[in-house]
Amino acid sequence: NFVISYILRLIKKDLSNLGVKFDSWVSQKKIIENKEVDKVIALLKEKNLIYEQDEAIWFASTKFGDDKDRVVRKKDLEYTYFASDIGYHFNKFNRGFDEFINIWGPDHHGYINRIKSAIEALGYNKDSLRIVIVQLTTLKSKEKMSKRKGNIVLVSDLTKSIGKDPTRFYYLLMRNSSHLEFDIDLAKELSFNNPFYYIQYASARIESIFRKAKLKDLDVSYCRLLNTEDEINYIRTLLGFSNYLDKAYYTLEPIFIIEFLKKITNEFHKFYEKNKVLVDNKNTKFARLNLLKATKIVLDCAFNILGIKPFKKM
Repeated sequence: NFVISYILRLIKKDLSNLGVKFDSWVSQKKIIENKEVDKVIALLKEKNLIYEQDEAIWFASTKFGDDKDRVVRKKDLEYTYFASDIGYHFNKFNRGFDEFINIWGPDHHGYINRIKSAIEALGYNKDSLRIVIVQLTTLKSKEKMSKRKGNIVLVSDLTKSIGKDPTRFYYLLMRNSSHLEFDIDLAKELSFNNPFYYIQYASARIESIFRKAKLKDLDVSYCRLLNTEDEINYIRTLLGFSNYLDKAYYTLEPIFIIEFLKKITNEFHKFYEKNKVLVDNKNTKFARLNLLKATKIVLDCAFNILGIKPFKKM
């Protein structure tokens, strides 16, 4: 118990430093002690989906699309991990949720059908469980990570080395199903080659423009004066934010928000290099300040979703 408690404290500390908080922590031991597994096995038995063979207890998961039936209690009378997982998901459903998202490592891909078969057997919609398979992360050196070789880099090491926000950002640079090669040197680089720096530079640059303009309140009526080709194209890019949010929501892929940030940041830098904002013409100045204000709102919204704090200064 001491070792488990100690390791759990370390995990919670690492997650907290990354800005990640879990509202509920579930112990497999408590799931068993609270008879959650006994209840679910009894329920499956009532449905004639449990049978005994070779001194073990089996769940007839093939009736629900699994490739073979699964042992839920071994010869030594101990429940299997699978039995505990059924009890855990049964507990989740009983807490009143109607949609569930599990995040698993790549070695659990073959586990999907069996857990979904159990959910269906219990009388629930198996599609209410969505499973996200994420790949492992390696360093830029391409040296294979190995505990034996002692070249494992802990997430706490990354956070200390480059900070919370860059760590969060770089972990979201690839799709969940894609292997991530974490370039620590690039994450530290203060140049436009570093996508985190490039995006944050746009946020800080807009804030700098607002300070120079001594901006307080803006009259949105000036927006109607935005009519040049560059301005219209910029507005179209901003309006595309909702599409990227939809993609992120329906696919459970935060990378779409990162892709939008890259796109709008590139559009901002390109626009600002060609079009002055703080000009003598009042109409042009306030129209473009409104455009930058809209940009900042969208940037802040995207950063907030990602759990990243936007820069005000560089």
